[in-house]
Amino acid sequence: ITFPLEVRPMMRDPHVLALLRKKARTLLRKRG
Repeated sequence: ITFPLEVRPMMRDPHVLALLRKKARTLLRKRG
């Protein structure tokens, strides 16, 4: 998966990664 250059610094931020994980978990729960 490739991200735009503007997004790459955000992906390295642990806080942003934590938020993305929470969003992914909630989406998976809704699906399952």
